[in-house]
Amino acid sequence: MSEPSKWMQKHARVLDHAERLVLPKRDAINMSITTKQSNKIVRGLAPLSFKSESAASPLIEEGRFLVSPEIAMQILENFNFRNQRSVSAVHIQTLAAEMADGNWLDGSQIAFAMLPDKSLRLINGQHRLHAVIASNMDVEFQVMIVPVSNDQELRSSYYRFDTIQRTRSSSSIMASTELADAEGISKGAANSAYAAGVIVASGMRILSAHELNPSIRTPDGKLKAIQPWWPYVKQYDHMIRDGHNQPGNIRRRLLLPSIMAVAIVTLKHQPTKGQAFWSGVIADDGLTRGDPRKAMLNVLSIGGKSNKVEALPIYASHCWNAWFLDKKLDFPKVHEASVCSPLGTPFAKP
Repeated sequence: MSEPSKWMQKHARVLDHAERLVLPKRDAINMSITTKQSNKIVRGLAPLSFKSESAASPLIEEGRFLVSPEIAMQILENFNFRNQRSVSAVHIQTLAAEMADGNWLDGSQIAFAMLPDKSLRLINGQHRLHAVIASNMDVEFQVMIVPVSNDQELRSSYYRFDTIQRTRSSSSIMASTELADAEGISKGAANSAYAAGVIVASGMRILSAHELNPSIRTPDGKLKAIQPWWPYVKQYDHMIRDGHNQPGNIRRRLLLPSIMAVAIVTLKHQPTKGQAFWSGVIADDGLTRGDPRKAMLNVLSIGGKSNKVEALPIYASHCWNAWFLDKKLDFPKVHEASVCSPLGTPFAKP
């Protein structure tokens, strides 16, 4: 058995981490995804059985091709631009999950720069090819070749690709779906719901990108996470829009994803108490000290005594729990071990 290449040694840990998260899901899905791709009139890139970059030019040409995990590995090992940014395991997992779930759009681009000696360097598509390996699926790409005159043009072509690509914002994604209009809610509530669904799907926790399940890092995954909650988003949004007693800054904070997550969970699982709590907070019709709804307003007014964003759902949960138990509360106390655990919901901790 041949020794693993330097490229394999260098990236083994990243690929192993990505595969451990993606492969179980891939093995469980209908493998007709690969069959469907293979039946298209699309050529597969031939095995790259050569050693020099210049020998690749007759075999790699512009057009649409199926790229197998084996070919992806050969491209990355032999033709990757040496100044590529470091690979991100989180990004690879996200892309691989899209491929394994069948949500990947065929025809995304990978690009090579071709120097005067016909040698090729991969300048766009590094993470996508890593994801092909991690998902172990054949994926269709549009191959582009950019002629360059020298190493300086090669570097310029690389950084132009790297800087013109931008992650779409939640607002642009939600605008493209037209869900706000379809569901009859405000654009602000729709944008907030896009993130609130991730919090709910993460067990009422605000997690960093690398902690999130790969299935909810993608736009499709986030939209799927919020899908069952739209009726409660709409209910909450209408309550806020009717809350004319509250200043604009309070209404905006009520729409924070961390607060909305607690609101939609309690409105679903405790409809009567949930309606009374949140409508009372929004109306603020003579609320007095000791009323948990007044405590919730105090949290919104000063943002909680902790400046950490992840603490806000915990504050909201504490105010809700006092209301649920019919207890008085001036201001919730949050410490390091506190969690968001709204009573009367599946997220309540024993």
